[in-house]
Amino acid sequence: MNGSAEEEGDRSQSGLEPHWGYGREDGPAVWGRLSSDYALCAVGRCQSPIDIVGATQADVPAVAFHYQPMKLEVHNNGHTIEVASTSENWSEVGGARYELTQFHYHTPGEHTVR
Repeated sequence: MNGSAEEEGDRSQSGLEPHWGYGREDGPAVWGRLSSDYALCAVGRCQSPIDIVGATQADVPAVAFHYQPMKLEVHNNGHTIEVASTSENWSEVGGARYELTQFHYHTPGEHTVR
């Protein structure tokens, strides 16, 4: 697996939606002030972190992976690590095919599942 990583600067300067994160200048305490679109972040009570208590195990169909070695494009925007596939890879679940185009995870992680 090969990859490259780049860190993105403040997206608000590029005309895209405001950059949010977990630091003093862009963290949860100021999310509601970053944009009018984020106003509920200042008053909402159902915000991050989300703690899932009492998770239930479920029986699900087997997953068949059809992945080959591939180059990946890795992008860190300060709150999400995004990984894009550059090759044709897929998985099958219950007879349905799912193409791997990208996956991402949030960092730093703040949620728990117990």
